[in-house]
Amino acid sequence: MTLSTHPIHAIIQCILGNNFRKLTGYDCKAIINENDILTRFIAKSFSINKFEILINGNIFKRFFYYYKSLNLIKSEKCLKKLVVLKSEKIEIGKSAYEFAVRNYIKELPSEDNIHLFYLALSKSLHVLNQSQKIFNSKDIALFLMAEIQFIPNRIFFQKCLLNKIPIYASYGAKKEDQISICCFDSLKSFNQHRMKF
Repeated sequence: MTLSTHPIHAIIQCILGNNFRKLTGYDCKAIINENDILTRFIAKSFSINKFEILINGNIFKRFFYYYKSLNLIKSEKCLKKLVVLKSEKIEIGKSAYEFAVRNYIKELPSEDNIHLFYLALSKSLHVLNQSQKIFNSKDIALFLMAEIQFIPNRIFFQKCLLNKIPIYASYGAKKEDQISICCFDSLKSFNQHRMKF
């Protein structure tokens, strides 16, 4: 399961994880960001003690991925090329575009802020590389997610579907004591909204 840095989302994911653990007998493992002490503490309070850590990397590693992103797409028509860019059948360009627009861009995307899209693409490449280690394991029976867009979630989402791992995603509640989830188990659902299911 991926655990959000927002405490409420992390708690909901842990509740879901424990319910799935009771239903299936599977053990839980969480993916958390490096140095995210609060999320780790929340998970441990739900008896989730195994973790995969997403590492930001040092300045040299980040510069390496930024340089790699500059060489993947030339600056002419960068935005058009970015949204269709895939690596290993994963939409790394779309995840970078979504992430940049959500986190970096304060005005309309343009050539003036193109460097921010390259920065987001470098993050996308770094997460894709780290996901190889996480999803090479044959021990993943199902995957829980709170969010299926942005970095790293879009990459994990598609990696699961490519590896035929069913995904259960939460998307809100109709009442304060209920959690709604849906299941994705097909490549056709890459870009479909959660509430459709």
